[in-house]
Amino acid sequence: MGYLGLIVMRILFSPATASNKYVDNTIKLISALPGAKVETKAQLDADFIMKNIRHRYDWVIINWLENILVGKNKRLGFKSIALFFLKFLIYRLMAKQLVFVRHNIYPHGLHGREARIATWIIEQAIRLSTVSIVHSGHLEQGKVKYVAHPLYELSALPNEYENDYHVVFGRIIEYKNIHTLLEHWDNRRLIIAGLVEDPVYAERLKQIIQQRNLTNVVLNTGFITDEEATKLVAGSQGLVITHCDADMIVSGSFFFAASLGVPVFALTTPFFEWATQSRNYQGLYAYKSLDALMAGLKQQPAVDRKRISQSAHDLFGNDVVVSAWYSVLNSR
Repeated sequence: MGYLGLIVMRILFSPATASNKYVDNTIKLISALPGAKVETKAQLDADFIMKNIRHRYDWVIINWLENILVGKNKRLGFKSIALFFLKFLIYRLMAKQLVFVRHNIYPHGLHGREARIATWIIEQAIRLSTVSIVHSGHLEQGKVKYVAHPLYELSALPNEYENDYHVVFGRIIEYKNIHTLLEHWDNRRLIIAGLVEDPVYAERLKQIIQQRNLTNVVLNTGFITDEEATKLVAGSQGLVITHCDADMIVSGSFFFAASLGVPVFALTTPFFEWATQSRNYQGLYAYKSLDALMAGLKQQPAVDRKRISQSAHDLFGNDVVVSAWYSVLNSR
């Protein structure tokens, strides 16, 4: 696709946190557009705000703003709501055009009335934005546009690294339902690897492993490098994903596995249904219950990893992502 007619534009991408592959890849791909001059800011400060408050940016792209709605007490409160709208207003004043990237329907950890209120607040912010971006096509409508989640740039590993284990990879957090998976797990090998946000939850997982005598399960809560993570996932028989709560849009772990051509076994979500039914993504096996998932693992079919990699490239490759961002940023 050619990108004729894209004028020079100043873009702020925020927040740009250190060591975040999603951020790095997205900035790289947006920067590939002719005329796109991308700046980053990890945190807003008074000097920066005052310097740029009067529509200094052609576009401001904001990410994970919905997480502000959860206060330190893990609840939705007046202070967190006020901070959300204050930051949104600042971004809105700095931008001629504002992109609200919605990563979740509502923040993880909220339930019931608080989840419904948070969802309504996010939808008002989207209404006041120029456009909203989501990474699942099932949510696309009106000013909400689908842009594919970028794949990860990882070292390709040969097939001889394949082993007889499955893997759960990513941050170890309660909402991912790893504890429920362990309560259903059988005698096949499983490696759970990722950083722990709540040591109490890690102890809970250790207790389940001990009580059920799951000597075939390894729980690795230490830091692992990108190279180690790549080797771990690429060497597995498949990635297992068990979080399917209503707040979830997509899973970063899914795209990590897709980037390596590794099959994914998951509880079904609207995104997984869309990817398989509407886009015919290869290498994804989604189930309605953990019992069904475990039964599926016992009958795991042979997979063609080259076919999975090609399917991932066709649906989520760099060209697809760049083309979608072009359409968004050139649609004034």
